[in-house]
Amino acid sequence: MSQGVPYSIAALEDFIAIGSSDGSVRLFDTNTQQELKVVVSKDTKNTAVTCLDLKRVKGANLLHIVAGHAKGQVVLYEVKGLPKFDKRGLIVTFRQLKIVTDTHVGQIIQVKFYGDFRRESRSIRVVSCDINGIVYLSRYNENVLGYNCNKQCFWKKRLNGPAYVMAPFFYDFEKNAQPAPGVDNPYGHSKSIT
Repeated sequence: MSQGVPYSIAALEDFIAIGSSDGSVRLFDTNTQQELKVVVSKDTKNTAVTCLDLKRVKGANLLHIVAGHAKGQVVLYEVKGLPKFDKRGLIVTFRQLKIVTDTHVGQIIQVKFYGDFRRESRSIRVVSCDINGIVYLSRYNENVLGYNCNKQCFWKKRLNGPAYVMAPFFYDFEKNAQPAPGVDNPYGHSKSIT
């Protein structure tokens, strides 16, 4: 496979992922400075990876990659057999969990994992933003046939251009019923403590 031009980068612990103009994500081990795996979907081949994020979800031996593409696709991958986690044969494999093509109509400029990353968590959550300023919250749920994706438009009002940087900070008001004094719930039902 030919190597494209680097468009995006993400890092987690000892791993660096580089998103490329050819639609691939190249995963490297910083300890050995070797390429571990080229991750690519046949559906997004030759469509640049404009942003990506890495996260360990559902256990220490799995690494998840979410990649945003130039034509609005968001792809979720799972990588197994990484050297840090698997000392056996060191055969690094990947599988595409889900590709979402029906939310964004423009280039994806930012994707981030957010939420609960514990092993018992039944879903993987991603926030994504496109060049038009549209932000979606997506929840990927595993079922018998693979993964499905529930999407919710979080922000669709454009304010002098798109949001180029996102840093998810979600506060769970359901678990924490009492907000801090003087702090209102930004997600609706406002409460003030006096």
